[in-house]
Amino acid sequence: MNADCGLQVEVVWWDEDMLELYVSARNGIFAGAAMFFAGFEQLDDFATALSGFPNDFRDTRQVVLGDSGELFGDAYNMGTCEAQFFCVGRLAQAWTEVKIKSKTGDQVQQATLSFRVEAAAIDAFVAELRQLNSEKTGSACMRGFNGR
Repeated sequence: MNADCGLQVEVVWWDEDMLELYVSARNGIFAGAAMFFAGFEQLDDFATALSGFPNDFRDTRQVVLGDSGELFGDAYNMGTCEAQFFCVGRLAQAWTEVKIKSKTGDQVQQATLSFRVEAAAIDAFVAELRQLNSEKTGSACMRGFNGR
């Protein structure tokens, strides 16, 4: 396993309306990070969507963190993290493709990268996301492999 590979979600700040998250992803070659606002339900929705993945070689899941303007309006549209989880081959080798977008004023930056994950790492990440959702402090980390 490459320690420089994975997805991390950290709560930076929160109030009664929203969370501010710092999300970073890296695969040993590429990396991306963004800080943005998200709704309270999004961490739990992320965990629920990933729970039990992969259940067979055709399993796919897609999750989004952040706001593209629909939740809080354009003033809070600072970025998003979209993650697609999918399997390669009949042995259900799990992979994720992560797209992180950061917006500051009119400047938009985006990073897209992928890495391999193990089901046990996903299960641990789901548990950490649920704890992060309830405590509103700390971070959740999903370790991955660079696939080489």
